[in-house]
Parts: sequence; structure tokens; C-alpha cells
Amino acid sequence: MRNNRQALVPTGATRLRDIADELGLSTSTVSRALTGFPDVDERTRSRVRAAAARVDYQPNSLAKSLRQSQTRTVGIVLPDLVNSYYSISAAVAVTVLAEAGYDVRLSISTDQQTVESNGLRQLLRHRVDGILVTPAAEVNPLATWTQPRPLVVELNRSSTPPVFDAVVPDDEAGAYEMTKYLLSLGHREIGFAGGPSHLSTTRNRARGFVRGLRSAGLKPGPLMVYKGQYSSESGRAAITHLLNLPTRPTAILAGGSLIALGALQQLRDDGLRVPDDISIACIGDPEWLDVAAPRVTAYALPLRDTGLMAAHRLLELMSGTSSARLRKPTINRIPGSLLVRESTARLR
Repeated sequence: MRNNRQALVPTGATRLRDIADELGLSTSTVSRALTGFPDVDERTRSRVRAAAARVDYQPNSLAKSLRQSQTRTVGIVLPDLVNSYYSISAAVAVTVLAEAGYDVRLSISTDQQTVESNGLRQLLRHRVDGILVTPAAEVNPLATWTQPRPLVVELNRSSTPPVFDAVVPDDEAGAYEMTKYLLSLGHREIGFAGGPSHLSTTRNRARGFVRGLRSAGLKPGPLMVYKGQYSSESGRAAITHLLNLPTRPTAILAGGSLIALGALQQLRDDGLRVPDDISIACIGDPEWLDVAAPRVTAYALPLRDTGLMAAHRLLELMSGTSSARLRKPTINRIPGSLLVRESTARLR
């Protein structure tokens, strides 16, 4: 049978339907391929993008926005851009959203609830279509918003009770696995240095730490769990606290990379050698851990994966399908991986 489809040539006014007709696809499939939806297989996506590039297809964003009452903008709210825990995930999410035709408005909360609330209100005043947020508070301030409630996906932290979808690393599993590893080296007096108690990251990592100890028949002493901030200063304070306990720990699990940085600095200043005098491990694996002396044992968090999944989930919500919006909120926990390096050693 003769193929009656006409090959497209660049005209400057190619429509979505023209690409669909050439490829023998529906316009909805072409649209979803160009906007990055994960339910389009890679072969189809590649064909669509190649055809669009060949004719220099440019979506009419203004017309689309007017039809759908959308601004084609997304808000992203992060505690800061210094900590790679936030910036790596956000960078991946921004790339996915940009490929889908969305501009991004960024708001920095500095992990303060009032700053976060003000930033969220500003984003809503600008009528963003959706928001990715790393919550600074235990309760997301948007949970009580009724005008109507915005489309939100939480990134790398989750609020309580769960009102919005969240995509997070499996912090509890990571802390549990790391604690079990330290126990396998013979350590029984293990200290934990975490962040603020109201954050899901701290609660889940502390829970995994305690669960790991209990799996070995150990009861964690309350003084062995130090909760401060996710900062190097807090890491220093944690070491000072833990080393002044009547029973000093032989190993320390740092609940974040900046905490680990401060802990290593304080141990050096105190004249203690890692791992000869004390072992240290970390939740999170920024690049500097692999070049520190000694290289730091870490639980690598899937930050690129959380950014990717959160962005796709928000795109799904913004697509307007009722099934996507009516689904109960879910917390998607993505596992990481244990990386054994030289900062941990068998107890002597």
C-alpha cells in the first residue's frame, strides 16, 4: 500500500497535528512526547523530537496558556542552594520542567517557616501552575489553602500529615543499613548526629538508627542521639557533646554531609584519628567525601532520581487529568546505596 503521508518541510508555522499526521500518531501522543511525559516510550519520543527539530516546531505557549488558564510557570522552594542535597535534585527537576515548556520561579526559604510561607504566597500570587517544595515545617502551610489548593509535590522531605505527594530518599532504610554495617564492624557504642527534630529527614534517619541498634538487641541511650541543625557548626557541637559522655562512642553516624564535615573538623582539632581512634560514616555522599582524608563511608542518596520523579509527578498533576489529581497522596521512597570507604574500621 502506498504511504500517503507527506514529509514535513520547515515552514515556520508547523502545527502539532502536522507532526502527528506525518508520524501516524495522535496529537495527544505527540504532545506528551514533546512535554516529557514518562508514559511515552523512548522510541516514539525520539521520533517525535526528531520530526519537531527537523521542521523547527515551536509550540504556541501563549495560546496554550490561554486555552488552559495556565501560566506555564512552576515554583520551586528550597532551603538553600549551597547544600547539594537540595541543588542536585532541583537541577534535574528544572531540566525536566524546561523540556516540558515550563519556566521556573525559585524561592529560598532558608529553612525558616515564615520565609517559606511568604515565598509560597508570592508564587501563588504569580499564578504558578504547580509547586515543588522541600518543606521547612512539619506541616506544609499549603495544606490549609482553599482557593483552591495548589498542585504541589514535596521534594526530599515530606510533611505531616501527608496532604501532598512526596518523593524522598528512603532515609530510614539508609540509616538502618549504615547502622547495621557499623555493628558488623564490632561497634556497640554508636552515636548519631542529626538535624532538627521537626524535619522528616531527621525523624526517619533517627528511626532507622534506633531500629538498627534494636535489631542487635541494643537499647540506644538517649544521650547518644544528638539533634541540632544540618550544618558544619552543628557537627562540631555534636562531637563535643558525644565525646564528653561517660561512655564515649567508638563510631558516629552523621545524619547529613555538612554535619559530617563539622564532625571531621572537630575530631581533627581534638587530636583524634579517623578511623584509628573513632569511626565515622555519613548519610549523603557529596563529591568531597570521596576525596577527604580518609575517604568517608557514606550512604549515597538518589538525589537525581528524586528530582526526576518529582518533576514528572508534578507534570502529571498539571496535565489536568482528574484521575491524577484525585489519587490519594503517596510518599515515594527511593533507596540509595552503601559506599564503604576508609573512615570506618573494625573495632579493636
